Amino acid sequence: MQGGPCDNLPFDDQKVYKPSKFNFMMTVDNGLLLYNSLSGAMGIVPAEFSSEAKRALRQECVSSTGLSEQIVQSLVDGGFLVDVQTNEEEVDFKKYITKYESDRLNLIILPTEDCNFRCTYCYEKFTRGIMPREVINGIKRYISKQKAQKQIHVSWFGGEPLLAKEVIFEVQEHAMEHAKSHGIDFSSSITTNGSLLYPDVAEKLISLGVRNYQITIDGIKDVHDKRRVAIDGGTSFDRIMDNLKHLHTTQLEYSVMLRTNIDRDNASNIDAIIRYYKQAFADDHRFHVYFQAVGRWGGPNDASIRVLSAYEAARINIEATKLASQAGLSNRYLLDSLRPSGFSCYAADPTSFVIGANGAIYKCTVELDSNDRNIVGQLLPSGEMKLDIGKIALWVEANGREPGHKCWSCVHRPSCHGASCPKEWLDGKEAPCPPALLTARSTLNVVLNEAFGNNAGACDGPPHCTV
Repeated sequence: MQGGPCDNLPFDDQKVYKPSKFNFMMTVDNGLLLYNSLSGAMGIVPAEFSSEAKRALRQECVSSTGLSEQIVQSLVDGGFLVDVQTNEEEVDFKKYITKYESDRLNLIILPTEDCNFRCTYCYEKFTRGIMPREVINGIKRYISKQKAQKQIHVSWFGGEPLLAKEVIFEVQEHAMEHAKSHGIDFSSSITTNGSLLYPDVAEKLISLGVRNYQITIDGIKDVHDKRRVAIDGGTSFDRIMDNLKHLHTTQLEYSVMLRTNIDRDNASNIDAIIRYYKQAFADDHRFHVYFQAVGRWGGPNDASIRVLSAYEAARINIEATKLASQAGLSNRYLLDSLRPSGFSCYAADPTSFVIGANGAIYKCTVELDSNDRNIVGQLLPSGEMKLDIGKIALWVEANGREPGHKCWSCVHRPSCHGASCPKEWLDGKEAPCPPALLTARSTLNVVLNEAFGNNAGACDGPPHCTV
């Protein structure tokens, strides 16, 4: 390197490093908390080594001269120090474009667009019922054509997908058998309101590979039942909890994300639902919690929804997550999201497609067919996808990677690339920051405490690494 700050320095034959431009660090009670959004590594430097680590991370050029070789090597292993000749922009770009690799496939399937709930903040129209036979066959034929993939993930969405459970069983069995016969890594998830997740249904789904569940509980019974109302005006809390408590008694392998949608009407009741979760599930590692602010997503009640501002939502979310963690309830979503591109929306992924009940292909499950730009194709009965590449590009390339954009200089850029919500970008709004990163200090503190507890455990590589 010519003319660089590390030229002609007396490092002899030692390797020379520089601090990564994607480091985030802060002092915590038991040392120095570090996170690198490019490598995904995070960890704690014990207090007795914090000053030395800070000194290394604030120099333009670093070698082990005058520093502990162990500290330097640990910082290198986590990506907090990189070779002085490393072009991190190039590294970041190479990681970013891996999303275009065609050996992955993510299908989000709506077996019905009808629902047995009428939640107060819902944006869906419920105009289509159960998926017709020609679309089911088209999906199965499409899956049968996917022989070169290394990974296939099928996610079930709706409406309420379990209103069409037979469609799920049929397609799921076909997809699982196809993946097994071609050596493809197959996984599956479902977003369901939980009211129809009866014991026999849950056990059948799990046997067919549907192992990850997202189920929304908006508070304890009185709060939840006012927000997530059954189509006949009845209640839903007790039925959902009966189903979940049965799952809790089994030895089956699955993961349940208990999601709570929050706005001004139920934010003050979060501590009550956490206490309920603690009593019901805190000893079960299969249950996790997740808090999400309600938005005005295009539903008939948008004007009356008392939404939180972005910063209010971020603050409440992290405080709720902290309370849940203290109660023994983990938030796996946060930990997974802190990996490179972890906060990027599925709609920005060129290998991700939403298949509607009528075979229409979308990118975003919020916009669905409310805007023509989101109708990016049609699945044919033959199993072919007729796609509009121009429309797909709108979603896939909606990001903040351009120099001069606010995301370009952000230390957290590799975790989302400005693509946490392409819909807002396309609506002409400024690229939103992931809520968890608006409160990055608190978020990282909670995640590290959850990962390591009160002691700095052994280094096991990104994303957990005590240095």
